Amino acid sequence: MIVYIADGASGLQIIDVSDPYFPVFLDSINPHPNSKIEKCIVHNEQLIISDTNWNELSFYDLINPASPDFVCRYSWNLATDDMVIQNGYLFTGNGYYG
Repeated sequence: MIVYIADGASGLQIIDVSDPYFPVFLDSINPHPNSKIEKCIVHNEQLIISDTNWNELSFYDLINPASPDFVCRYSWNLATDDMVIQNGYLFTGNGYYG
């Protein structure tokens, strides 16, 4: 079992917890040298991470969960403070503007 941890300035941590007594660090994702990864979500073999320093969402394919493949990046003018997927649509929230 793989877990993804949004770890702020350290990026997104990818950890194998198949044996919960001995978790194994596999890799990390940090899109930019000064990224701040605050949120991540997994849906239908896709990983989405939110970089609040760059106001970007990055999308990764999880065909191999231990090694996500970058698909695309979406930039906008607000930081994404929260994300949810409902009925196949990604909704994002910003703490100041909703």
